[in-house]
Amino acid sequence: MATVQYRIGCSAAQFLFLLSALSCTWHTAGTRHLPSRRPAGRAVLQVKLMEMRQKEGIVQQNLLGALKSSRMFGTFVNAIDVAGLSASLRGHEQYTLFAPTDEAFFALPVGTLDRLLRPEHKDELTSLVNYHLVRGRKTVADVRKWHSARTMQGQEAPVQTNDGQLTIGRARITQPDIVANNGMIHGIDKVNVPIPPNPN
Repeated sequence: MATVQYRIGCSAAQFLFLLSALSCTWHTAGTRHLPSRRPAGRAVLQVKLMEMRQKEGIVQQNLLGALKSSRMFGTFVNAIDVAGLSASLRGHEQYTLFAPTDEAFFALPVGTLDRLLRPEHKDELTSLVNYHLVRGRKTVADVRKWHSARTMQGQEAPVQTNDGQLTIGRARITQPDIVANNGMIHGIDKVNVPIPPNPN
């Protein structure tokens, strides 16, 4: 019987998963023995191991790191930083973040984003960012059960499902379940704006 030995840097759980994947590959090839002249098994092993390490790298990141890695939330990351909330999203407390994409911010009325990023409007910006933040780690499956979301800003954001499309506020959830080690991110296609306080 031919024997193949590979040096693999992975945990026991990873090894068992990879061994299972390889078993399926070899079974399909119609042999119960490790192939001595077939490179396909090793290629599958390397691809599976790479995918697992990439997923683990994302999970090891905090919410802020996961936002930066996604490369479509740069404007929101900047808003979080200007609002002074970066430390909260790097901490250990679990949050669910409904993150507007860059395109969502670009769709705001002209001049709105520039105004919010000015130091004199920091309170308004902080309120807006917190309106996209919910305490606790919630998947899309959890959110679908809600009628509204109690945001860190204090107001309730309505949650609805229409024709299978989940929305929060005026925004559709387009990038669900981006995992971080201190919470969950759901990308949305609009910036939700909280109701301004009554001046009276």
